[in-house]
Amino acid sequence: MVCTTRTGRESSCSPSWPWPPRWSGRASGRRRWRGWTLRPRKGNHGGRPSVVDDDKLAMARARHAKGESVTAIAKALGVSRATLYRHIGESA
Repeated sequence: MVCTTRTGRESSCSPSWPWPPRWSGRASGRRRWRGWTLRPRKGNHGGRPSVVDDDKLAMARARHAKGESVTAIAKALGVSRATLYRHIGESA
């Protein structure tokens, strides 16, 4: 079956959004809100895990203090220069 859109093009008749909506109704909204409020208590704070752990950071700071370039340190650790600059500058 082919339907016509408002602009006159032909397309399939199925809607482009999930139907029925997955998050409709007040009850599901409450469940989602409760999940978001419980996340910090469970230890889940969200976001992507950091690439640079404490060992890598200590090694990078020691090499940087000796005068080695950030580019060389980043290549050795397998991270980008921007990531390294961000982590070195956090507690400097």
